[in-house]
Amino acid sequence: MTTSPTVPAQVRMGMWGGDHLRLDVTATGAQAEFDCAHASISEPLTLDAQNHFTVAAQFVTEGGPSSDRPATPRPARFAGSVTDDQLTVAATLTDTNDDIGTFTVTFNRAATLRKCQ
Repeated sequence: MTTSPTVPAQVRMGMWGGDHLRLDVTATGAQAEFDCAHASISEPLTLDAQNHFTVAAQFVTEGGPSSDRPATPRPARFAGSVTDDQLTVAATLTDTNDDIGTFTVTFNRAATLRKCQ
């Protein structure tokens, strides 16, 4: 008897939204939009047995004084968990260990963002 390898569970693909965060999850990663920033995740949001995930991201601050230089992406870590239709994620800048914030988003819900100018 042969057994098939099990495919790891992933965060459900689609839009997750809440206060201050919109997370668009795909099979290969995610795009995050915050009030005054955005981030790109280029690896699947794979869940462990407790429905937790940790992924690397590139975080870019938006707004503030205008400049001719483009914003520089900074390394970040998104660590979170999923329970039913809710996802909680803590985002941290890994180059300084600064906390970006902890957010709770709901599957297929529009985000409430307050964009910076």
